Amino acid sequence: MIRIVAQYTVTAGAERAAQDTVRKFVRAVRSNEPATDYQVFRFADTLHFLHVMKFADETSHQKHRQAPHTLTLVEELYPLCDGEPIFTPLVAIDQVQ
Repeated sequence: MIRIVAQYTVTAGAERAAQDTVRKFVRAVRSNEPATDYQVFRFADTLHFLHVMKFADETSHQKHRQAPHTLTLVEELYPLCDGEPIFTPLVAIDQVQ
């Protein structure tokens, strides 16, 4: 299992466009990558966003990175950001489900 978080801040005034872009992207992930667990959060009352993603394996992760909907997200979202998104791999220690 591969878990990654992505964090970024959008520029003031770009919140609505960023949220619309992200919602469209999540719908595409849901339709095209049914095994991928993908969640997006916005820190309350801020311009900061957090994506939490879980892939079955490295092959799934690479397919996601190269998928047309991912490339479109990069093209549409990155210009709205105040700096590059930061991607951090996670290592699971324990969990309750």
